[in-house]
Amino acid sequence: MPKQTPEIKPARFAEAFLLRYAADTALEMQYRRRALRGLVQQYTSGDGLARLAAYLAIQEQGDKQTIRRLREVPTGQPGLCVPLTA
Repeated sequence: MPKQTPEIKPARFAEAFLLRYAADTALEMQYRRRALRGLVQQYTSGDGLARLAAYLAIQEQGDKQTIRRLREVPTGQPGLCVPLTA
């Protein structure tokens, strides 16, 4: 299990349901972003089908922050050139 931020851990066991729900959602988002970092790395360093596969996985599973990271990829990268929509 990845490390939790100090703010999230105590909130997961709070008495208020909405606070527990928000903490669980925040933790889930942290896990997802960590997993998506690998796909972004593959997208930026790969080419051809590997880059296309990473892009499609990011489109399916990514969030707006991940799409913003893709926009920061240097424009001189060889390979896939697809318009990004969030």
